[in-house]
Amino acid sequence: MHSSLQDLVKSPFKHSKKINWFYSDIRFFKSKKLVNKTHNQRKAYDITIFVSKTTIQITEIYSKMIIDNAICICNMFDYPSIGLKAHEPIFNVDSLQCKKNIFVSAGRLFFSTDVGGIREMLIHNETGLIVSCSKKGLKEAMKKFILSEGLTNYIKHNQREIDFDLHNKNIIQKIQYRISYRRQPLLMDI
Repeated sequence: MHSSLQDLVKSPFKHSKKINWFYSDIRFFKSKKLVNKTHNQRKAYDITIFVSKTTIQITEIYSKMIIDNAICICNMFDYPSIGLKAHEPIFNVDSLQCKKNIFVSAGRLFFSTDVGGIREMLIHNETGLIVSCSKKGLKEAMKKFILSEGLTNYIKHNQREIDFDLHNKNIIQKIQYRISYRRQPLLMDI
């Protein structure tokens, strides 16, 4: 949640489309009052874009209201850096330079705890592992990757098959569709 949301609501451009990009995970957000205030402001937007189904659900639970102007997308590693891994050399780098999402498209193994909309980015046992948020859960995931060669090869293959360009085109089409029909209740998921 960003401090400029109120400025967006009070914009002097009354006929412009108001798009709110909600990129936060609010599970650890303690102020119910602020969540309700943000939800009430959200009614003034033409569309609210969420990067996680989980964030939509939790926002609805906190505010006890349905969000009727939302689209859920997920940013599947569109940015070039994921921690220090972005600086590590990857095998056959020359063939990967034209790809936007090299960590996934290279078939890098991922495991994550179930936070921040990870279920929209990874499919458990197909494109990665989703584990419990504990030392034991993380240990089991590492052990599974080390001992299960068939599973790791299956995950790597599935990751290489992800079509990020199609994913991004779908996001753009759904946003354009939603903007063209101002204020019609719609919850679309990718």
